[in-house]
Amino acid sequence: MRAENARKEDINSNIRPLAYRRAFGIIIPLCLAALMLGGAIISVGNDIYAFVKPDEDISVVIAYSTPSNELSELLQRQGVIKNAFAFNLYLRSKGKGDDALTLSGEWTLNSNMSYREILAELF
Repeated sequence: MRAENARKEDINSNIRPLAYRRAFGIIIPLCLAALMLGGAIISVGNDIYAFVKPDEDISVVIAYSTPSNELSELLQRQGVIKNAFAFNLYLRSKGKGDDALTLSGEWTLNSNMSYREILAELF
């Protein structure tokens, strides 16, 4: 009986560290992924709604017949927005993706404008 109890204790002492390693092997990567996802959501949300953005007037020249994805990249390069992909999705969700082809001219936009304000200014 004592030998059997000693054997069970030996097995349990070997299983616990393995269980902890497996648990931490799952928990730590999940926490890191959650932190990265949360940071990305906060960054995109700040860009869309302009919670905390610098205040700078930027002159943007748009050539006629510029597709919406190129318009988004142009605005990102100029510093008006931080995420071209999110702006392109926003542009298309508002039904303005094809209307971007008709834009041409020069606009003065501010880097602290929300996506809604940018669309109102351009269209």
